[in-house]
Amino acid sequence: MDASNLTTKLYVSDVNDDSVYFGYHSIMNVDANKTRENYILNFDYMHAIGSISDEQYNSIGPYEIKMRQYNDELMRLQGNLAAYQE
Repeated sequence: MDASNLTTKLYVSDVNDDSVYFGYHSIMNVDANKTRENYILNFDYMHAIGSISDEQYNSIGPYEIKMRQYNDELMRLQGNLAAYQE
């Protein structure tokens, strides 16, 4: 496989929608999104072919958990700020 065809980080663009509170749909607002970021990470192939070690591969889960915690807190603070500004 040519490495130029390999995607490990895929950004997902927001979709405008005036019928929802924020005015757009985003994967950042989806509960199933492990990090609440606007991208998806996948290193399964890199791990399967031995390009990254077990240690590196196993560090992805804790990173995703920590990013989710940070982003959940940022969303909470954003909600507080919006309420304060009203």
